[in-house]
Amino acid sequence: MAEDVKWYYHPACSKTQPMRTLLTELAGADVPAQDLTTQMLTAAEIIDIAQHLNLTVRDLIRPASPVFRERQDELYAMPESELAALMATEPTLVKRPIVRTARGVVVGLDEAAVRQLLNR
Repeated sequence: MAEDVKWYYHPACSKTQPMRTLLTELAGADVPAQDLTTQMLTAAEIIDIAQHLNLTVRDLIRPASPVFRERQDELYAMPESELAALMATEPTLVKRPIVRTARGVVVGLDEAAVRQLLNR
């Protein structure tokens, strides 16, 4: 199961450890993970996640981000492609964790949605 699951996290995020525990329980200890502080999502990946969830890129902004707090009006005025490009350079702007499989994506620590995504 772990081969078709990948998750993205920020090590300082309070949701990282609970998600790691959940994924280990559901899919095994070898679930591929990507630390967003060392390898950020690309703008295209951010747009793809938003589209997959029928959301806008703005919906993937993490309101607790210091960058969001400082630049909120500017961020909401940006075109989606420009916002995705900025989010691809600033890992604190992206809601997380993100769990992705061929069947779908879950953003945030939503245990029921992750269980459903992994059919557990």
